[in-house]
Amino acid sequence: MKIIFLFVAISFASLGKAFSQVVRINNVIWCTENLDVSTFSNGEIIPHAKTAKEWIDACEKNQPAWCYYMEKEDKKYGKLYNYYAVMDPRGLAPKGFHVATNWEWSNLQSNKTYLLKSKKYWPDCTKCTNELGFDAVPGGWRGFQGSPAHKGDIGYWWSQGGIVYQIGASDKIEGRYGMERINFPNGCSVRCVRDK
Repeated sequence: MKIIFLFVAISFASLGKAFSQVVRINNVIWCTENLDVSTFSNGEIIPHAKTAKEWIDACEKNQPAWCYYMEKEDKKYGKLYNYYAVMDPRGLAPKGFHVATNWEWSNLQSNKTYLLKSKKYWPDCTKCTNELGFDAVPGGWRGFQGSPAHKGDIGYWWSQGGIVYQIGASDKIEGRYGMERINFPNGCSVRCVRDK
């Protein structure tokens, strides 16, 4: 059976800092950047945890929050969100998009990781081509106790269903996929998909 991947890049200048391009992979239209918003879709502010203490406080209160990996702005990787922000009824994704579902992540995993990984940000991956245009970056995560980990090695992304999907570099040539349930207060990246 021959599998054909449809790759179409589309610019969305009107979406501003949320993301600037999308790509169609296996008939799903993905954003090519990690989500980088500081307001919910209704315009209300998502609390910014600027210190480890503020992150821990939000986690202990089951409140939505976002942070940067080392508390310093980094456009390359975007923001990390706890799951309380992902599941908030005010909506984390911009209008016309949604946080990727478990099915959409599983669908994406039919592809080899080196076809999805950014050539620029996985320096040890000599085979990485980003051929499908997903541009996965190893943004790491932030634990509920405030400690960040794995930036430069692993990318972690929340799904709507509370599963975290990983693209890792334990195999430096191709990387590997993973999925697991982690505590909702942990901070992970988010990728959005265009509504049908």
